[in-house]
Amino acid sequence: MPFLFELRTLMDWMWTDTSMTLWDWLKMEEIFASIFQQKCERCMESEHPQPSGQKKKPLVKYLMGGGFLLIFTSVTWLPWVIFALGSTVDLPSEDAFDFQPMYDMSVQSNAMDK
Repeated sequence: MPFLFELRTLMDWMWTDTSMTLWDWLKMEEIFASIFQQKCERCMESEHPQPSGQKKKPLVKYLMGGGFLLIFTSVTWLPWVIFALGSTVDLPSEDAFDFQPMYDMSVQSNAMDK
């Protein structure tokens, strides 16, 4: 959900007694989030150890990389393709241009004689 992290951080800052500015609080929360992600990665590495320096198998690389590539490409391009190939746009059937005048002036003949 967009901006959920920022919304939670803002509410934490509002209701916590602190001398930090909002920007410093946001930086601190970002640091804590980064540290938490690192802890989770270290736990995964300890639960599923892999020897370092070994190449990944091509099948794993193609399945994971290709899957992510397919997801990102479809999220980006699929709406454009659906819009382009769908019948959502009605093409004009005839060309008719009716330009209205931008300025209209009339002059009486006796006003021009003066």
